[in-house]
Parts: sequence; structure tokens; C-alpha cells
Amino acid sequence: MLQEIFEAVGARGFVHVRDLESGAETGLDSDELVVLASVFKIPVLLELARRAASGQLSLTERVRVLASEHAFGSTGTSAMMDDAELSLRDLALLMMSVSDNTATDVIIRRVGLEAINTTLAELGLKRTVLVAIAARSSARGPSMSEAIQPRGAPRSIPAGSRHGARSIRRERRARRRGRSRDCSS
Repeated sequence: MLQEIFEAVGARGFVHVRDLESGAETGLDSDELVVLASVFKIPVLLELARRAASGQLSLTERVRVLASEHAFGSTGTSAMMDDAELSLRDLALLMMSVSDNTATDVIIRRVGLEAINTTLAELGLKRTVLVAIAARSSARGPSMSEAIQPRGAPRSIPAGSRHGARSIRRERRARRRGRSRDCSS
């Protein structure tokens, strides 16, 4: 039924649903790699908020954002020509309101990728893993991104890079041919 709904509108969809009480699950292409785009910024924000609530950092802490370290993007600090100094709170605002990749990178460096992944695991999201992909001021794409399988072992690739989408397509073709390749290299 789901497949027909997506086909009726000319789209390809991926769905995985689990009943939290019974554990029953269903889906459509649940084991396919899917690109999360900027949705991964939500756990970054969550970890920042957790650390602020616990007193491990202050949201008013000022952070220097170097122009030489800008990530790909045309909004927020990514578009700035000069170094800037902003609070973690302002960086979080830019990360979430205009999807600022540089602000995201700065926050991830401050709170730590391992801490974000630990929080995700503690929340029961053991198969969702963020992986840092550096892409400094180039046309390669966002500097932090990932792909996951809605169900199954986690996989991570640079989703926004020039190689990311191709890697996902290669993985899907390989699966259809009956063999799986590791697309994380």
C-alpha cells in the first residue's frame, strides 16, 4: 500500500515504523540507506542544551568562528567573509533557523561528536550515528552529514558531498545485484 501511494505521486519513499509498546514493526525499504540532510542538527542542538542545563557550558560563551574554517553553505556564518565571534546561543539559532553548516561544525567541536552519539544511544537511538565529514569552503557540500539505514546496522557517508549521493546509488545497485559494498570509504 505505501509503495502505491508513493508511485501515485511519482516519488520514492522510505519508511520504518515501530510500535513502542509491542515492538511490532513495518516499513517500506527499511534497510535502504537514507540521507538525513540537516535533520542531524537536532541531536547536535539537544546535546548543546543538555550540556547547558547541566552547567557544563554556558550558552552565552563566545566562540571565534574563523573565515578560513567555513563550511560549504550560503547562509549564516558560512556566508561571512571575515572572522566572527558569536555566542553558542547565536550559533545554535543560526544552525536551526538558516541551517548554517559552519555554526553546526563549531557547536559539534565544542560539545564533541562522541558526546552527541552517546546521548543518542542513551535515548535508545543506538543505530543512529553522526560522523564528521570535513568539507572546507568548497563545492563538495555540507561539512557534517550522514546517511543511516532506518533499520539495521548504521552506515555513515558524506550525504551532501559530490560523492555522497553517488555512494548511496552504488550501494542500492549493489544490493539489487545481490552483493553489498561498504560505501563509507
